[in-house]
Amino acid sequence: MAAPKTPQPLDLIDVREVATLTTLSVRTIERLVATGRFPPPTRLGRKRLWPREKLHAWIAGGGDTRRMP
Repeated sequence: MAAPKTPQPLDLIDVREVATLTTLSVRTIERLVATGRFPPPTRLGRKRLWPREKLHAWIAGGGDTRRMP
């Protein structure tokens, strides 16, 4: 029987870190999110945070800013 997996902490980053990672401005990220052309953030209270892994996948996929599925 396999040992139960230990939960891993989420690697969540704020919009400023997203801007640095993607080389987009904060304003551009907000605009892309509002129009559905950027991975949506997860809300934690008032904070909007993105899973780093999700952004790396988006970037690896070419950072397509057309409408998200």
